[in-house]
Amino acid sequence: MSFEDVVGYFIIFCIFVVGFIPLMSGFIIQGQSVADKNTAFALGLIIPFVILAFIIAFFIRLRGEKPFGEW
Repeated sequence: MSFEDVVGYFIIFCIFVVGFIPLMSGFIIQGQSVADKNTAFALGLIIPFVILAFIIAFFIRLRGEKPFGEW
């Protein structure tokens, strides 16, 4: 895999995280304000889990053999 592919995937990854996480956190904060304590805690764990899933998917994609842009 070339350096350009890594940079391209990293830029796409950053755009997705920057665009998706604030939207999702708004919904989670809204839900936490009306939920009981255990549910609010579980909702708070969603964002770190999603970020971890994004990072794992990013490295799995980098390991692939296909050229940039092909899934």
